[in-house]
Amino acid sequence: MTSKQLDKDYVWLRGTELKELFIQEEIMFIWGVFASFPNGTKLKNVLKFPFVTSRWE
Repeated sequence: MTSKQLDKDYVWLRGTELKELFIQEEIMFIWGVFASFPNGTKLKNVLKFPFVTSRWE
């Protein structure tokens, strides 16, 4: 996983991928929301619902 891959409105990772990212990279999050979904949940099903990009919207 590269910093370019993380520079998006959202990133979809398995827990093991996130763990490896923390182990391999020195990374800082300015702001983020970490959400967990059951195994087998498809990104397309989650993205059916709007997400807030700013608390002022």
